[in-house]
Amino acid sequence: MSEAPWLALPENIRHLQLPAFAWQPFFLMMPVAMASAIEHVGDIYTVGAVAGKDFAQEPGLHRTLLGDGLACFMGAFISGPPVTTYSEVTGA
Repeated sequence: MSEAPWLALPENIRHLQLPAFAWQPFFLMMPVAMASAIEHVGDIYTVGAVAGKDFAQEPGLHRTLLGDGLACFMGAFISGPPVTTYSEVTGA
């Protein structure tokens, strides 16, 4: 172990490949993204009705959706748990 290099490539690197881009996963996840967006809009209107404030106008639905999207992105970026809004939690 004392003679092993700190960083090294495998001796046979022929089996390594560059990552490939494919559109199919995007199409498969679109229904999930649409369901989350619809759920988020419902949450904003429900919380606004309970609080007596129109959150769709102030701070704005576009800002709350952006915040939810950034939270999901950051959660995935740091390998955290999934982040989303849930209507069941709003009802609780």
